[in-house]
Amino acid sequence: MDLTAGNIEISLELPAGLQPFSEQMMAMVREKGIPAKFIFRDPTSDLILAVNTFGNNADAKGLSHVVEEIKAAASKRGNEVKWLTNDLITMNRKTWLRLSLQEGAPGKELINEYFVTDWLGKYVLFNFSLPTAQYESYKSTFERSARSVQLGLIADAAELNEGTAKDPGKKH
Repeated sequence: MDLTAGNIEISLELPAGLQPFSEQMMAMVREKGIPAKFIFRDPTSDLILAVNTFGNNADAKGLSHVVEEIKAAASKRGNEVKWLTNDLITMNRKTWLRLSLQEGAPGKELINEYFVTDWLGKYVLFNFSLPTAQYESYKSTFERSARSVQLGLIADAAELNEGTAKDPGKKH
């Protein structure tokens, strides 16, 4: 699956069954203040993947601040939060934050597994979410999908050629 967020190109292998939210669903999500550029859902398993880019002047050193932001957001939701993992890992020659947490009302707990890295001054975040009871059977799928991520730059051809374009009416 290839995605575009600003000048960032994101290519990844989606877990089987994931379908993109419709424009109407994305509009409702944005109205609720949920920061996501793309959301995918598998209705048969309740698996959700949210993809977002954010920040300015992002770099690998700032990933610890991202941890704090995610923790603060989870605490604000008012549910009990259990932290499962908080590691810096290397995938595709980049440093990634891998953060997992369990939250939700008793009997309705979810596990959110985040993979975050920096690219072109932005953070790129992948949030896999599903009911706790299904987590173990999907854990390796999340990692396989995250390891498939390739990030690229989308350049504006006019910007690239600026200053080098030649006047076709002039002899050079």
